[in-house]
Amino acid sequence: MNLQTTRIKASVKIALAAAALACAFLGFASVEAAAQANKSSLLLCSVVDKATDKPVVVEYKITDEEGNNILKGRTTPKEGLIKGVVDQGHVYTIRFSGVDILTTEDTVQIVEMGEYYIAERKLGVRMIKAGNVLMESKAFGGGASLTAEGKRDLDKLAQLLMDNRTVHVEVSVAGSGSLDAVKQYLKSKGRIVNRRIDVVKGAAGQKDDVVVKVSKVADPFN
Repeated sequence: MNLQTTRIKASVKIALAAAALACAFLGFASVEAAAQANKSSLLLCSVVDKATDKPVVVEYKITDEEGNNILKGRTTPKEGLIKGVVDQGHVYTIRFSGVDILTTEDTVQIVEMGEYYIAERKLGVRMIKAGNVLMESKAFGGGASLTAEGKRDLDKLAQLLMDNRTVHVEVSVAGSGSLDAVKQYLKSKGRIVNRRIDVVKGAAGQKDDVVVKVSKVADPFN
């Protein structure tokens, strides 16, 4: 190997290293460039806490109308952003999850413009902490038996607890409402749900028959 060959190889290595460094610093720019090239859109979502309007870090998964997975990941640490290229002319569902938020879904529509554009959205999630009221229900409607609406509300509670394995709740039953009726109905939802529910007598003057509050947020494996 002569000196000229050595110099050429060294130059190639330097050029490759420079290109790799440029790609690392221009990650966002490359995503935007891909969107421009394909006449797609750059989805730029800001995810905030509904109560404080501050950015939050959450897990997300984006699917299209047919349930195909499009994007997934975690919002950026400081800005709470989702950044990704999506096709125009579709409605996308974004599912948010995390230890300290209520699992929830939202939708974004990407209008077909025929040319590249940035689709900016601001979406909110509900943080969870002890004392938060999750539900208020007229579950008995003046009688001792659960109404159809009350049963639907308890169904929603059971699903909420299935979707959020870190949440424990206190269900307070007031007025003519029956603690046993609530306990028996929730019992049918399975042990996974019931082990995180305490059913108690509601306080005097409680506004609704059934009020559900977060009692604690804990490691689901403990």
